[in-house]
Amino acid sequence: MLKFKIQIASLQLFITCIGISATDIVAQNTFNAINSLFQDNCTISCHSGASPTGNLDLSASLSTVYSKLVNVNPTNPAAAAKGDKLIDPGYPHRSFLLRKCNNGLDPDNGIVAAEGVAMPNTQPALKNQEIELIRQWILQGAPQSGNVVDTAVINTYYRGKGINSIPIPPPAPTTPGSFQIHLGKIFVAPASEAEYFIKYDLKLLDTVKANRINATIAPQSHHFIIYKFLPGTASSFQEGLRLLNPATGMGSSTGNNTLVSAWQISRNDSLPPNTAYLWEKSSVLDFNYHIPNFNPDSVLGVDVYMDVYTEPKTSSSDIMYSSIITDINLFINNDN
Repeated sequence: MLKFKIQIASLQLFITCIGISATDIVAQNTFNAINSLFQDNCTISCHSGASPTGNLDLSASLSTVYSKLVNVNPTNPAAAAKGDKLIDPGYPHRSFLLRKCNNGLDPDNGIVAAEGVAMPNTQPALKNQEIELIRQWILQGAPQSGNVVDTAVINTYYRGKGINSIPIPPPAPTTPGSFQIHLGKIFVAPASEAEYFIKYDLKLLDTVKANRINATIAPQSHHFIIYKFLPGTASSFQEGLRLLNPATGMGSSTGNNTLVSAWQISRNDSLPPNTAYLWEKSSVLDFNYHIPNFNPDSVLGVDVYMDVYTEPKTSSSDIMYSSIITDINLFINNDN
């Protein structure tokens, strides 16, 4: 059995607010605002009437539209074959409806020819702020009620006061058996910081061994950690972003996970020869991301890209285990 130890400094969190103008998107109830976008842009000639496109009527009542979107399989065969839902709570890259109206906002979340035309089909494309509202709602778990997206932050970012942490996304790996996980975009208000836990179901087709993880994170990051939920514990935690309360620990999965690896800067975590992490078919990861934004007036938009390289479960590699030690007296600057 191989082990390594990582020390992480104690963390603190504070949040600031930003003002908005009357011309920006404002959401008192996030899904209500998203439903209004659908009603205004998608029901004129497509998603309404007796035979709506894709059998999706977006002109119905609020509760009916929600029930027809969230955790519902798409009728498009290509999207269904991927395992997408129309809206998959917590997973923008598995939400077919978002990919249909993405309009290039997220370069790796568009549609292919077999998935039909972009939405809205007969209307102008949604504005970046509107697409982002949908993406952020999904990242927050796509709830039916509650104001879960800070539209002031989105508006500030797209008004020209935004910092893109990774301007050029890294290409996905092409090695057979490898795959890329993309998290984001996650926004951090000016002169503030945020720490999240993010549940991620790998949806593996079979048990694998992971021998290398190449992580590209924002240069502003304090840390990024990958945990793996202990068997049977993932279902106790909501999908999507969970804001950590540093005083109470609320949002953390501590006690329900094991460490995989940790980063303070972008780095290729290649395990020693003939060693690998064992990820069972049912494995669910939990990402912990702490991001400060030292800029006094611009919103930081952060992404994480993880290239995961695997080998068959039958390989002869020894299983790698990791452990973590927290030292509250040790403080490490995010640029060290």
